[in-house]
Amino acid sequence: MRALALVALVGCTPDPDDSGPATRDTQRQDTAPDSVIDIGELLEVPPGSFTMGGEGDEAKALPEHEVTLTRAVGLGKAEITNAQLVAALNLALDQGLLAGDHAGGVSVTNALGSERELVNLDGAGTRGDNRSRVLFDGETFVVEDGWEQHPANWLTWFGAAFVCNLVSEQEGYGPLYDQDDWSATTYGSAGYRLPTEAEWERAARYDDGRAWPWGDSPEPDAAMANYDFQEDHTVEVCSYPNGESALGFCDLAGNVLEWTQDRHHDYGEAAVTDPVGENDDGRRVLRGGSWNHEVERLITWDRYYDPLPSESYGGIGFRIAFTEG
Repeated sequence: MRALALVALVGCTPDPDDSGPATRDTQRQDTAPDSVIDIGELLEVPPGSFTMGGEGDEAKALPEHEVTLTRAVGLGKAEITNAQLVAALNLALDQGLLAGDHAGGVSVTNALGSERELVNLDGAGTRGDNRSRVLFDGETFVVEDGWEQHPANWLTWFGAAFVCNLVSEQEGYGPLYDQDDWSATTYGSAGYRLPTEAEWERAARYDDGRAWPWGDSPEPDAAMANYDFQEDHTVEVCSYPNGESALGFCDLAGNVLEWTQDRHHDYGEAAVTDPVGENDDGRRVLRGGSWNHEVERLITWDRYYDPLPSESYGGIGFRIAFTEG
């Protein structure tokens, strides 16, 4: 397993010697300004075949079926944080890419393409300490003190896709999401995007089909993950080293549910290669459980797909993915 320390620098171009996620190793710059998005460390999810899906009425993950992924994918070790989201929003603000009533602390939308809400700034849940921690101070976006390293929440699927586009363009790649219709290029072009369901599940189950990211035992408890209102809110990313996956990922169970690339679709029995759900305005699949979800949502094959891509909640965030094409 090899780690990828990535920093997105304005105007930089891909390394011509870059042979893929497994060898990408750009040095982090801790002194980078807020308008530079440092997405942190990416870890490689190796290509290969695995059994996807599992038991459970609520999981909606049957039938089990064989999936083959033909490409390595770089996946964020951690969920995108409030600090990283604010850096992205400030970069977009500098470039004139934002609209919406962010000055009033209400909402952030995109200025170009088909307008969608990206971040719900006045989001507040009905239970728990569930507010948005991203604020607009009249000039820039900031994070409420003490919440910088908590996972970003109150982003729509469109907001997550928008951030991925920003990172792609910083790294010298073309955007993978077309903001006119919000369709996506999943394979065939290099850049940053949301992981597919299959990529996410392979990262969580690698490489023995485990029930939880850390294995088939012990069963989840307060030492492994943040779930079922244990903390009454999110916690800083990577706060549960005992809950890390075999590949070293943090918080694949709990903290926040994570948007995936895929629209919800029923599984079939046939083996599939590089599966991708359709991209439209249908409901998107969420993975991983959250701080305000019951333990059943932590199962590695669980699929949660109630929200539309235009919806946002205090228990939903995302982690970023990178492929060479």
